[in-house]
Amino acid sequence: MVYSSAVTAGVYDMTVWLDVLNDNAKFNDTIRRTLIVTPTAAIPYFNDFDACSPDFTGISGVLDWENASPNKTNISSAYSGQNCWITNATENPITGAQEILLTPTFSGFDTIYEAELRFWHNHDFGNGYGVVQYRDQGTWIDLANNTSSSSYNWNTTFNNIYGGQAFSGKSNQWIFSSIRLSNLNQKQGNTRFRFLFYGDSSAEGWAIDNFEIHVPPQNSAAPMFATASGFPALGTNNLSVNVQNTGGAPLQEVNITVDVNGNNIVTNQYHNFSSPLFSGKSMNIPISSPVNFNTGINTIEVITSDPNSRMDNFTLDDTLIMTISVLPLIDTVPYCTDLESNQSFVGYSSSGGIDSVWKYGSLNDKVLINSPYSGSKAWYTSDSAYGPLQDQYLFTPYFKVQVYKCYNFSFYHWFDTEYNLDGGTIDYTTDKGTTWHTLGSISDTTWFNTPFIQSLDAVKSGWSGSSMGWEKAQKIVKFLKDGDVQFRFRFGSNSTIHKEGWAIDDICFEEVAGACSFIGINENRLTNNDLNLFPNPSSDKITLRYSGLNNGKAEIKVYDGTGKLVIFRDAASLSNTDIEIDISNLPVGIYTVRLNFQNKSEPATKRFQKL
Repeated sequence: MVYSSAVTAGVYDMTVWLDVLNDNAKFNDTIRRTLIVTPTAAIPYFNDFDACSPDFTGISGVLDWENASPNKTNISSAYSGQNCWITNATENPITGAQEILLTPTFSGFDTIYEAELRFWHNHDFGNGYGVVQYRDQGTWIDLANNTSSSSYNWNTTFNNIYGGQAFSGKSNQWIFSSIRLSNLNQKQGNTRFRFLFYGDSSAEGWAIDNFEIHVPPQNSAAPMFATASGFPALGTNNLSVNVQNTGGAPLQEVNITVDVNGNNIVTNQYHNFSSPLFSGKSMNIPISSPVNFNTGINTIEVITSDPNSRMDNFTLDDTLIMTISVLPLIDTVPYCTDLESNQSFVGYSSSGGIDSVWKYGSLNDKVLINSPYSGSKAWYTSDSAYGPLQDQYLFTPYFKVQVYKCYNFSFYHWFDTEYNLDGGTIDYTTDKGTTWHTLGSISDTTWFNTPFIQSLDAVKSGWSGSSMGWEKAQKIVKFLKDGDVQFRFRFGSNSTIHKEGWAIDDICFEEVAGACSFIGINENRLTNNDLNLFPNPSSDKITLRYSGLNNGKAEIKVYDGTGKLVIFRDAASLSNTDIEIDISNLPVGIYTVRLNFQNKSEPATKRFQKL
């Protein structure tokens, strides 16, 4: 028999009985059940529990859950308004009582990705606990904090009484908690939730307010930043745009429009992702047409549109406006600057971004290096102490040079670093940044003070320790051919002690008379591009593959973040050979591999991360 009748939401006592003629066993003719009817609500959903609403229902136990205004010592008020749901508004719960607060049944998950359950709560569990669950195919499933990125303040821990993850302890105030409902992405049918409470009479219980099922924008993409392939240069550059999925639905496709200095580069360039870009993830997308940069500040405008070929549900993040600085080419020397009126320098990160630790300004935030050498401005590393594992660059303009002429590159600097481990050096390039080489050596009396700095590939000479004030550094060189030369100040740090860093002022590049030495002659220099290391990061082993010129056998050394030698291999031939190194016994951290060749003074180096 099927009985159908419309009823409103609520709790009902249902009695069913049979009346049979000449029934001789009437003791089993009747059953009684409690019938709970919850309303159906569409998502998104919000309830502050102040309006008279039967959406939530307290069941089980002694029916302690009530929609009321709290009047207890610690839980003395709702989070907002007058009312909240609380396990008894005036008295402590009964020890061992299990109380359940049912939410409405929610519809609409079948078309939604990455909805969030959010609520404010104030709890004092004592030896009790609280659990939030959802219903799936007849089974109640705990909402557990699987990853930090999927939840906020979901501070569940293992509870022995419950035998699983639960809220416990005392919050001392109203706190906000949320969790991403990824398990319900495009779930068919309706879904409801419940708050499961286990009482302790020595504590005040659990209060819930401002319950919400939040639905994020489903189809949305945002341009995060744009980068040139390599250091931005005057003239033609290849550009990439980093696009993030800021919606809930996986991002399959997007259109990109790019303008540079008011000139349109591409309009609605279509990009189809080879695999879906999930919510919060980003990817660099190459722009199909090259861009031309001018000397100075270049303004880039990027607009994303039509994510997944649909209207963007969140348009406020669709437009990016940023600037990229392109350094000038200095045709005539001398070029000397006190850095007061024109920076003409750009800080750059080894990870490929303009945003580096190098700062331009007055040094007001430092204690030791607290004023420029002259005037009121200088370039320096970070506002206070530099951070761990830095590899940052400050680039000069390009200088046009002529063969056989002598040039003096000079500057004033003040450095304060961990000796031999952190420090700075000067590199130069004559091929627009394809290869970089260290300028000078430790043998120059007016140049470096440290033969090897561990954070600069463990092999680079430079400056470390403390200069105890401003010092002048200068290097006189000549070049083998006419062309352009560029210099960069490179600063590196390890993972331990961090001091004030490196400050640069009063830079000069000028032609000088007299004798000088060539740089770059008969050096057959190695570059780190000759050495490949994979996989990186790794947890058990790494493989070295050397593809440079045959420089004979090489010792293999591995240094940890403090400069300590942790692995040593005797000289071995690297020609057309992969060298495997076991790193399974090394602690987690950043390490440097160094190859010392028998017939070459300059080593090859690579860094790797041990997981």
